[in-house]
Amino acid sequence: MTYEIIKKIIDTWDPIKLLTFAPKDEYDEESMKIFKCYTDDAKELSEIIFNVFKTAFEESFTKSNLECIEVANLIIRYS
Repeated sequence: MTYEIIKKIIDTWDPIKLLTFAPKDEYDEESMKIFKCYTDDAKELSEIIFNVFKTAFEESFTKSNLECIEVANLIIRYS
């Protein structure tokens, strides 16, 4: 598992739709938090992803738990 894989998947997902006008490092802090808490359990990883983004972006983060599971599965698949 590498930070770069997580960053690429999170940036591609662009959960707040910021990367069209924000700096490319917009999600670096969130990606690093996910990296540090990484687990290959998709449900647990999806909860980490959800909580990291909900804490960072509050009401601006409107993605569902199901979408976070899909992202977690991608991270696990490519790690």
